[in-house]
Amino acid sequence: MFKAKQRFTSLIVACVLMFASLFAAIATLVIPQTTAVAETSYVETSFGEGKLLITTTFNGSTYYLPATTTSSGPLAKSFTNVSEISEEHLWTVTATGSNYYIQNSEDKYLYTTSTNNGVRVGDTQNAWAYDTSANSFQDTVTSRYLGIYNGSNWRCYTTVNASNYKESSTSFKFYTLDSGTPSLSVSGDTHAQVEDVVTLSAELANITGVVTWASSNTEVASINQNGEVTAIAMGQTTITATINELSKEVLFKVYPVAGSELTIAEALEVCELTGATNAPYAYSATGVLGDDISYNETYSNYTATLTDATGSITVYGMKEESGRVLTKGMNVTVTGTLINYNDTTPEFNSGCTCVINLDETGEAAVNSLNAIESFMQLSYKYNTTTSTETVVTSAEATITFDDTAKRTTFTTEQQVWEENGITVTNDKASSTNVIADYANPARFYAKSTITVEYTGITKIEFTCNSTTYATALNNSITDDTVTVTVSGKVVTVEFAEANEYIITLTAQVRMDSLTVYSAAGGETSEKEVTTYSDSKFVIRCGIDAAIADITDIDSFGIRVSAGGKTVDYNSTSATSWAFDETKNVYYVVINLGDIINDTAKLGTEFTVQAYVVYDGVTYVSTSSKTYSVASMIKAYKEAGESVDHLYDYLVSKNLIVEEVA
Repeated sequence: MFKAKQRFTSLIVACVLMFASLFAAIATLVIPQTTAVAETSYVETSFGEGKLLITTTFNGSTYYLPATTTSSGPLAKSFTNVSEISEEHLWTVTATGSNYYIQNSEDKYLYTTSTNNGVRVGDTQNAWAYDTSANSFQDTVTSRYLGIYNGSNWRCYTTVNASNYKESSTSFKFYTLDSGTPSLSVSGDTHAQVEDVVTLSAELANITGVVTWASSNTEVASINQNGEVTAIAMGQTTITATINELSKEVLFKVYPVAGSELTIAEALEVCELTGATNAPYAYSATGVLGDDISYNETYSNYTATLTDATGSITVYGMKEESGRVLTKGMNVTVTGTLINYNDTTPEFNSGCTCVINLDETGEAAVNSLNAIESFMQLSYKYNTTTSTETVVTSAEATITFDDTAKRTTFTTEQQVWEENGITVTNDKASSTNVIADYANPARFYAKSTITVEYTGITKIEFTCNSTTYATALNNSITDDTVTVTVSGKVVTVEFAEANEYIITLTAQVRMDSLTVYSAAGGETSEKEVTTYSDSKFVIRCGIDAAIADITDIDSFGIRVSAGGKTVDYNSTSATSWAFDETKNVYYVVINLGDIINDTAKLGTEFTVQAYVVYDGVTYVSTSSKTYSVASMIKAYKEAGESVDHLYDYLVSKNLIVEEVA
């Protein structure tokens, strides 16, 4: 490490000056403020631009990589047991973006070559990267690390490990030049609660004397000459420490006492104090929730606006402790830290909690509500049209390629198969192999043309020898006027009625059989068909009649949510409320068109909850039931009710995917 050079004569002069100052102070009763400048030296610092000392230790000795010029390497034996650091031992580190360049006093660069002994100093400006995990610099061009070999020979390696570095330990230390400039800094807490006392400290370097303290706003906080700050009122002030011509300012903030109940106006002031960071203490504020309440399913918390007589503030990421659903108009107390988000949006920060404020009667109303069961039933209306259709049963025939006796023609250019009135012709293309003599299965080579002939064909099912050949056949069919489906080894082709169908293969296909379906020659019959249209769905929701017995409630109702939309049906305003004596429930009939108007969304889940309105505040039951039109139709079908036409409709819309046993 560095040792400042101290001279005895300097000590004598310093003592004389000290006693002279003391006598002057006694004579004038004024404390002078003098400075003492330190001698120039190097000061160790953190990684970055500045000076760099590269060392290693081996067998108890210290070796330095000297900042000297050499045209070839390796840079052998460094200085050993150096007691003082000077320019010849130190390299200069400069940065350009993320690259670092290591130079000596002659403006020559330290770099490496692609060989182990390739440590060089010269005009090559290779950049370096400092690898903290390896404790080494890496040349970004050669990707080699700077290291030591056998304690004294500097070399470069592709990796840093014990095998390469042997028994040595390489060290990189960074320094800056200390010019002895006087400095002043202030340490200590820079915030406090009202009536607290905290102490700030002044830290001096290369300067002596008395520090004076001052506060720019003594109504917020005062400070004595011992650095003791007394917090007086919420706000902020600038604390200034001064010595000679040096001064240092710190911003000091005073917060209300932790746990205080604040008005929202006071909470907004705290947000201004915090800026974009959390307040150091938690506070409470009471107000009414606005109509912008949103619930986050992922984190099970709320975002809302809280309002009182003095203003409004956002409440973000709030957990409610009561176990009840928060709704507009609730009177709640929120507790948490405060923040001026991005210095623009004052808010209670994520993690705050709230308690719903109710009197005894209101509490009883909500407790009763949570025990009430809601229900939902489905009704539907539809129009029917009856018509008579002519149904033609198609004829079908199959040919199997299991016996070469079924071939009526076989040459190297063509083969013809015939069975059950079906004719299959395989014509060789000029560039393909000759037609193969194979059966069970038959082989059809790439570029061959297959022609299937039969009267009035509308569909052909090709049964291939494997799924691989089925895929090859499917890929060969490029005609967009036909419909092709593949199921395992079977490829089905459907098209308008024709007497032949032709395929040119793009790959070899091995085929077991094929079946043709034809409208010609089939049986004809008449069938009566009923068409259902204009289906309209209505849900019937109800709650136990006991809800009307809750003391002093304003009203009750049903809340239905679906597809991102929520609709309340209140007992005082909905005209379709009725009483069912057999079930002892109040119920309301709701047209699904009020909530969703797209029949393709009939699989959407509907959530039904009961609620009461007490003293103008809506309290929603934490219990709920979830239904969908699709699930209710399935339930009706399972119960034996006649809903086949609706069930089939939902299946066709992919809203019911599994069959009911």
